[in-house]
Amino acid sequence: MKKQLFDLTIEEFTSVLLDYQPTLELSFCCYDEKGNFINKQITDSEDEEVTVRGTYSDFYNAFLKKPCNNGVKEAVKGFLDSHFDYDMQLNRLDIYNYLEHITSNFHEERIRIVLNEMDCFYNMVYLEDIDSDVQEQYIEKGWEIPTITRKNKINGQDHTFEDFEAMREKIYPC
Repeated sequence: MKKQLFDLTIEEFTSVLLDYQPTLELSFCCYDEKGNFINKQITDSEDEEVTVRGTYSDFYNAFLKKPCNNGVKEAVKGFLDSHFDYDMQLNRLDIYNYLEHITSNFHEERIRIVLNEMDCFYNMVYLEDIDSDVQEQYIEKGWEIPTITRKNKINGQDHTFEDFEAMREKIYPC
């Protein structure tokens, strides 16, 4: 579902700024003309529902751009209509206009609220997913994962951790 810029929530706006599309999940069951459950043919002889995961773009490209079964196409179209399409390009003026709109012409207290919410979404929602994505890319490309050593202030022992900040900077330099 394409929204206009001013219709975006702060979470959606933050996602667009980060070029982050959350993973969606769709589960479905298949039946033949007689009403018999036929997922066994799809799920390696297991009688269970089929679950498909991907981003909005993944679903759109897999099911709506290419020809496929009309029933599946309609179900996926309905599913996608209930979610936000994060594929939106913003320039600096768009960002300025959105922030001006959402903060009522840059009202000081509203700016504080918006920035706190954006920071919260970034740190509590997106950063974990971004870090796991960055780590997967490092593993796929065979790069050495950088580490950082920190001293425990209580017992004085050194602990080594993966340096996600350095990995993010290499994968996403901007």
